[in-house]
Amino acid sequence: MSKLTKFRILFAITGLGLLCTSRWSSAAPGDLYVPQSEEGTILKFSAGGTKSTFASGLDHPGAVVFDRAGNLFVAVGPGQFRDIAKITPSGEMTVCHRA
Repeated sequence: MSKLTKFRILFAITGLGLLCTSRWSSAAPGDLYVPQSEEGTILKFSAGGTKSTFASGLDHPGAVVFDRAGNLFVAVGPGQFRDIAKITPSGEMTVCHRA
């Protein structure tokens, strides 16, 4: 993906009010994942610009990060102390740490 394409995607997301500091993550090959706290979802923006729902039914998802195996870890729950949920590439979700 070119720098211009990445800029356009980030600009579009920022323009919609979806991008917050430390609250989005990217995964190979350039997909962007953005948690929507109030909606309880994590949106996926493909490298080509397609928007889809990656996960739903989450309790106030926050910061997200990927490991090398492609698992997504997300802080869930309201407030300062949150649980950590793991979502596998196949979509299985487990809570791997309780606050």
